[in-house]
This record gives sequence, C-alpha cells and structure tokens, in this order.
Amino acid sequence: MTVTHTFRVLVYAQVFLGVIAYSVAELNITMVLLAGTLSVMSWYVVEGPGGRGLPRWLMNIGVLSITGWMFWTQVKQAKPLIVALGEFMVFIQLFKLYERKANRDYAQLIVLSLMQMICAAIISAEIIFGFLLVAYMIAALFTVLTFQLKLSYDEVLEASVNQTPRSYQAIRPRGVITAHHRRQFRTAGVTCGVIVLLLSAAMFVLLPRGRGKGVLGDWDTTTARPTTSGFNNKVELIGNRHITTSNLAVMNIVVTRNNVPAGSEEESFLLRGACLDNYSSRTRRWTRGTVVDAYEDLSQPLTSEPYPLLHPIPDEPTIELDITLRTQTAGTLFAIYPPLTIQSSEIEKFRFNVHDQELGLTEARDRRLRYRVVCGAGRPTDLRKAYLSPDVGYASNRPRNERAGWRNAPRLTGYPSTPSQTRVFDWEDYAREPLFKSPRLNLLVQGILKEIHVQRDPSQIESPDDAKIINAMVEHLQNRCTYTLDLPPVPGGADPIEAFLFDTRTGHCEYFASGLCAMLRAVGIRCRVITGFRVTEYNSVGGYYVVRQKNAHAWVEAWVPGDGWTTVDPNPREAIERLHEPHHGLIAMIRDLYEYLEFHWINKVITYDDQQRQSMISNIDDGLDSMSSRFAAWWKSVVEWFKTFPRRWVLGGFGYALLLVTAGLIVAGITLAIWLIIRHRRHIRQLQLEAVSRRDQKRLAQQLEFYIQMLQIVEKAGHSKPVWETPASFAASLSEKDPMRFAAVTPLTELFYEIRFGGRPLNDERSKQITEQLDHLRHMVLRTMPSG
Repeated sequence: MTVTHTFRVLVYAQVFLGVIAYSVAELNITMVLLAGTLSVMSWYVVEGPGGRGLPRWLMNIGVLSITGWMFWTQVKQAKPLIVALGEFMVFIQLFKLYERKANRDYAQLIVLSLMQMICAAIISAEIIFGFLLVAYMIAALFTVLTFQLKLSYDEVLEASVNQTPRSYQAIRPRGVITAHHRRQFRTAGVTCGVIVLLLSAAMFVLLPRGRGKGVLGDWDTTTARPTTSGFNNKVELIGNRHITTSNLAVMNIVVTRNNVPAGSEEESFLLRGACLDNYSSRTRRWTRGTVVDAYEDLSQPLTSEPYPLLHPIPDEPTIELDITLRTQTAGTLFAIYPPLTIQSSEIEKFRFNVHDQELGLTEARDRRLRYRVVCGAGRPTDLRKAYLSPDVGYASNRPRNERAGWRNAPRLTGYPSTPSQTRVFDWEDYAREPLFKSPRLNLLVQGILKEIHVQRDPSQIESPDDAKIINAMVEHLQNRCTYTLDLPPVPGGADPIEAFLFDTRTGHCEYFASGLCAMLRAVGIRCRVITGFRVTEYNSVGGYYVVRQKNAHAWVEAWVPGDGWTTVDPNPREAIERLHEPHHGLIAMIRDLYEYLEFHWINKVITYDDQQRQSMISNIDDGLDSMSSRFAAWWKSVVEWFKTFPRRWVLGGFGYALLLVTAGLIVAGITLAIWLIIRHRRHIRQLQLEAVSRRDQKRLAQQLEFYIQMLQIVEKAGHSKPVWETPASFAASLSEKDPMRFAAVTPLTELFYEIRFGGRPLNDERSKQITEQLDHLRHMVLRTMPSG
C-alpha cells in the first residue's frame, strides 16, 4: 500500500467519522443514515475501479445550491447559528468527496472536518459522541502525519517529472519503509497524542465549565429538540397535536430507608413537582393560584445539614431521596409528598411554601444539582398544624396555650412577625372554586353521587363521604375515557376539559387530572393538579432510579377529612404502566450499563466546574503530601537500615570481602548486559536488519556473525565499509585493490547473501567454509600488516 493510497483511506475514514459524529451530536437519525450512506458510496464512485469524480462545474452548482438552501432554512427555521454552520460543513464535505481531489482539496476536507467537530462538541453532551470523538481524533492525527509524507512524495515526484526528458516516462519514487521507519512513525504519532492528551487534561483541570459561557452568544446554543412530553410547572391544555416521548434523562434518584438501599425494579413511586390549584378557562392553563402566591415563599440558604420544613411527626416512617438533577426543570425541586427536611451544599437558596408544600429554587440554574430530601412514607395526615409557624395562616386564630408548643419551629422569613400584620390564609376557598360553569358537568356529578347513594352540598366544606365520592369519580373516568398521546381537536369555543369529559373522551394524564378536578370541585371537594414524574426505571448497575422526560406525569391531590391531602391518580392503570414500563432482559442490562456510563460522563466531565476543580486540586495536593510523607518515611527507614546493618550483621573481614565481591559481580553483570545490548543493536545496523522482524533479527544476527568478524579483520588493514555501500560493492572494491590479500572476502560475501537473502540455513558445510575463509583472511591480513 503506497503512501498516497494510505492517506486517501485515512482522509475518508476521518470525514466519515466526523459526519457520523456530528449527526449523532444533533440526535438526527435521518442525517446519520443519509450522510453515512453518501460518504461510503463516494469511495466507490471516485476511488473504485474506473472511478471518476464529478465534473467541477457540477460541483460548483451543487455547492451554490446547498448554500442557498441552508440560508433559506436558517431564515425559515431560525436554527442556532452553530447548528446551521455544522450542517453546512457536513454537506460541503459530502460534495467534495465526489470530486477528483488535489492536495488543496484534501487540506480543505481536513479543515472542514475539524471545524465541524468543534461545532458538534459544542452542541452535544452524549457519551456516544465522546467515544466517536476519541476515534475521530486518532484518525485525524494519523491523517495529518500521513499528509506530510504525501506532500514529500508529491514533491519528489514533481522533481522527477521535471528532470525526465519528454520522450521518457518519469520514474515514480519508491519509499524505503522499514520496520525502523514504522516504529518512528508510530512513536511520533503516540508522542503527539500523549502531548495533546496532557495539554487537554491540563486545560480541563484549569478551565472548568462555565468560564466561557455566553462568549459565543447564540453560537453556543444547543440544538433545538422537537416538542416532547416532559415536566412543566404549568399545564396548558391544547388539542389537535401529537405528544412524542423523549428518553432524555432528567434526574437520578438513590432511595434509602434508614441509610439502607430501598430501590428495586419492582417498586415505583410518584415524584411531586409543581402544585397547580388555579385554572383559567380563557387561557386553558393551570397555574399556581393567587391565594398561595399572596404569601411569600420561605427563602432560606441551604447547607450540608438538614433543614426542617415542618415539625417532627411522632412515629412517622420516612424515606430518603438523594436526587441529582441532570437537566433544568424550571427551578422546581422534587420530593415525595410530604417533604420533611432538605439539605444540599450546592443550592445557595431554596423556596418553600407552607400552603401548597411546593419546593423550588429562588433562581433557576442550568447545571446539575444534588440535594437530599427526607419525605414521609406513611398514610396521609392532616399536616396543617405541622407546617405552620405561630405567625402564619390559621395559627393566628388558635388559643395561645395551643401554640406554646410550636415556639421552636423554624422561622419562616418573609412572613409577618407581629400579630397586627398577620395575614390569615383563606382556607375555605382554597382549591374549591369550580373550574367552569357547565350544566352537563353538574348533571354528570349528580348522577355519580346518585349511583353511590350519596348526597353532597357544594357549599359544604367537608363531608365524611368525600373519600367514597373521589373513588367513584376516578372509576368513572377510567371506565369512560381512553388514554392517548394523539389529542383530537377541541370543538370551537368549548373548554378542553369539558370536551374531554363529554365529547372526545380521549386524552393524556393532564386531561385525566383536569377532568377529575373539574368533577370534584363541582361538588365542593378541594383538589389540585400535581405535575411531576412517575418513577419506574431502576438502574441495577448504579443502584439508582433514572427519571426521563417520558416519565413526566400529572395526577391529583384531593383533600380527605382526617387524612389531609391524598394522592389520587385517575389515569387508566394499564395504559400508564404500558407507557412507563422499562425494558427487561438483555436490552435492560445494556441500557443500564450505557446509562451508568453516560451519567458519570456528564457528572464528571461535561459538568466539571469550579467546585469540582477545587475538590480535584485538593485531592491532588493531599495525594502529593501523602506520597511525600510515605517517601520520606521510606527513605528514613532505608538510611536507618544501612546505619544499623553493621551492628545487626557482624560479618568480619572475610564476610565484608565476600560482600564486596558479590557487589562487584552484580555491577559487572549489569555492565555486561548493557554492553551486549549495545553491541547487538550495532550489529543489527551493520547487517542492515532493521526491516526484519525481531524474531528473525535474532536468528540472522547469530548466523551472520561471521560477516561482522570479516569487517573487523578488514578494518585492521585500514579498510572500513561505508554505510551507504552494499556488501557486494565493498567486496569488489577490495578485490580490485589487493586480490591476493582479500581473496577470502568475495566467498564470505557470497555466503552472506545466501543466508541473508537466499533463505539458506547455516549448515555444517557452510560453517566449515566460513571458518576456513576467515582463518585465511586473518592470516593474509596479519602477515602483510607492518610491524611495530
């Protein structure tokens, strides 16, 4: 394989890897298939038997067309600039692969490919892209090194063509590539790779993520993804669209009970996020109500110590969640209801409202966060007293002696501190207002109450039959409505919840939760929509749950007298389990391993920041200090051993002499070994065995030892063989100078050629001839050498 052919293969491999890597970075399977197929086909079209490149004029038209098309799509779709540039460079490379290429074209391909990979690295954080990037960098390194060899080859060829008469065909240069050259090339490649790796590691340690954020403006905007199911702290009911699911990981959760791992593939749970109690039929949107927003959230800094959110509840079983948020969730923090304590060393301030128990950040952050929340794991409990401090809410109306036991509760900043300023929470109207006026809805709920033989006045605050009513309405929804992600259009002017209950009767979890709330509030039962996640996927490799965008879910919290806020999921159980069911078997094992690697890739590499840098540098310092201490202790023990050696080992005069002789023999043995290695390498060069494999080198060096002896004898006569001269030419020159004296040189050289290149073994007959010829040469040279 020539240098030119090797270089072409490497260029195509580099471009192919780059195109595939960029397509993976955009998560565009269509681009992967299309670009991969076109790049592979280009090799056969251009480099295959009888291959010809496309005409230059056709290439120019293609480049201009793709430039215009990319500009039009950019104006129409308003893609991030870095994405548009990356796609433009991908298509330009695909066009250039189909043309006959000079060195300038190869250089353009290499540069375009490198720039495209920079774009891909900006928009992607996928671990599979990381693997492709490593493979790409190896291919690119050897491509650049081989390109230098090709440029030298082309210069020699051009010089040969210029110096050859027109009537003759120029001789193409043939590189003499030996095993020594290959080792040099590999050494150069490995050395360059190690230097780049060390520089990259140094830059990684010194420049954590976030230093250059925003410097490129819109360039560093990640690629836009299609609308998918996912968490939102607001619910907007819009019909006539298809909801797609996304496997993008949102968070990882380690579940423990009393510091004992509690997660398993069989256990699942609901993870509470936003609490929405207000619905607007005009905007068709669920939001957090003004009744709750009238009270400022608790805003407190967090530390590594647990921060209590309510008073301790005796004998309350708890569950601990260690949560790592991997993507932004609109500033919302998640927990199982009810949250009891929260702690984190990565969150500066958090917010918490005692009325709807919603957790969140005071400022949304776009990097990963870790926090620990302890939640109640028992049956529902009325926690109004436990959550409220003496100065807040209904506590102001309680007798003073009843509030005496609450004096040690955590102070909630932002709330009035004096009785005259105390604002009482309007509990009677909270989460009870009907969603909309509808005669059909009133007839429906009254019919359900009639079926279960219950009567309830909507103005009634609580009823002992509320739990029974809730179950009956959930059963009605599950039996009469169908779960789907393909939403039908809402009839013009109709409320989407009313259309769901009476017209379409199809929808996803947000519609089921909204429909149940409409029915419950129509009879005066408090309820609110909760958005969060249904956690089902357990990673057996890492021992944690993985929560993905597709696990986003909506359900209802309804007030049950005596029990408090109770979780109610009105969605059809079978449909929900089918939608959220994780894979099993071999696919699950591969998925768990890949997800585990991807999580650590993002956690340790992609989101590497100042905090992790300080921790890493601190660990390095501690490690160096520890290593220095261990080395100092070891050196001290060595010195102490030598000091006490004479006292512990009384050898006497003979013993010390024997020890000295032994040490001398060891030094002599080491010196001899080094000398033999140097001598062997020198003989390899003299016998021109660099291009031979190491196994054959050792065999031939032993068999051709006689030729080295011949050269040493001739050197004594004042004739040294130049490195550039062949053995045959050297033997001929000696014969011309003194035929009688150097008569044995020619037969010895012939034997050298037979063994070295003829593949003939060194048998007894040839050994005898070599011995006789060497003796004759030694006798003739020594006899004719001048004395003294």
